[in-house]
Amino acid sequence: FHQNNIRKAFHPTKDTTSTMINMNSDQLQEPRSRAALRLARRVVIKAGTSVVANADGSPSLRRLGAIVEQIAELNHAGVEVLFVSSGAVGMGRNLLRKQARLNMSFMDLHKTDGLPQADEVSSRLTQSSSINDLLEVNEQMESSAAKSYAAAGQFELMNLYQSLFAPKNVTASQMLLTQADFQDESHLKTLSYAVERLLSLGCVPIINENDAVSVTANDSTAVFSDNDSLAALCARTFKAEVLLLLTDVDGVYNLPPSDPKARLIQYHHSNSDVAIGTKSSQGRGGMAAKIEAARMAVSPGSACAACIVAAGSDLDSVRSILGREYDPAFGPPKGTLFATPGSDLEKEAMDEMIDWAEDESQMEEA
Repeated sequence: FHQNNIRKAFHPTKDTTSTMINMNSDQLQEPRSRAALRLARRVVIKAGTSVVANADGSPSLRRLGAIVEQIAELNHAGVEVLFVSSGAVGMGRNLLRKQARLNMSFMDLHKTDGLPQADEVSSRLTQSSSINDLLEVNEQMESSAAKSYAAAGQFELMNLYQSLFAPKNVTASQMLLTQADFQDESHLKTLSYAVERLLSLGCVPIINENDAVSVTANDSTAVFSDNDSLAALCARTFKAEVLLLLTDVDGVYNLPPSDPKARLIQYHHSNSDVAIGTKSSQGRGGMAAKIEAARMAVSPGSACAACIVAAGSDLDSVRSILGREYDPAFGPPKGTLFATPGSDLEKEAMDEMIDWAEDESQMEEA
């Protein structure tokens, strides 16, 4: 497997100098810690439910179209991309609600003339109750209802991705994973081979938990609990250099984003002071889950050198963070950076954070 290009960015050699971004160029306005991310040759991008779907559970074609287009750009530039996507449960819920209404109308068309008999009334009451159960919003994502939602929604989600990737000449593939795929050695070996094979052929694996058959695991044996931790696990297992977590806020804040005094944290380290806000109503994870996943992804021993938590609503997020070229039009660095403790990337980010603090202090004094 290729060496980590991000770590080599701070220790260039003769073989890599020609392929590296000119980190010392006077024209480079991007911080070195962010410019280094553009050297990654394998990345994991995760889109949360709040990014993939609208509030009503329908797919956000605007956001998904932008993400797919940017993934295609990376793919055509030779970057290997694994895409972890949520959203199947929300889409499936809408599908099954619609199916329940259609089924109810179908039964009405076949009811007999005249007054129904007592057993028919009982039957209809039972059917109506089951339909009402289906129409209720289920807040517990691991329930049996959520599993049926996922089974229906995953098919539609993949059809949508197929229609979005095809015009970009990118072949997407589906991978539905469970806890056992990472816990069983033979499963993991087969899974790793499949991923490597797909990436070598230029395919984009679209990964999600196989909710329809997954067993709830809330104990210490669970290797992932939501798609944030699944994405982090994929980044570590499949040796990605960068993990990008797209969410419904601009990054990690020192206070809940709704607070007027909240400030975006450019670099998150072990001593960062963070107050977690309200979790999105659509997905299982929240900002606390993303911070935990980011730390897991970049923990010592991982090939993943960096993780960024950024806004999926920003239609340029992926290219502005991972694109091969930097464009000043992107503006200030987006999202919150996490780096492997003790790494050169962390030292660079810490130095930049000190410089930013000094600049802000000078501006306030002026």
